Amino acid sequence: MLIATRAGAGEYGARWNWRREERKVRSMCTTWLKKHPRRNRKPEAR
Repeated sequence: MLIATRAGAGEYGARWNWRREERKVRSMCTTWLKKHPRRNRKPEAR
């Protein structure tokens, strides 16, 4: 995701704080996982 963000930022990316951006993305991922916990589902037998 960060690679795509860097590519999309273009020249403006030179002024970007990439450490902060990575921290924000990781935080959003953690929040999403808390809201959408993984379930251990067994595949349905047919």
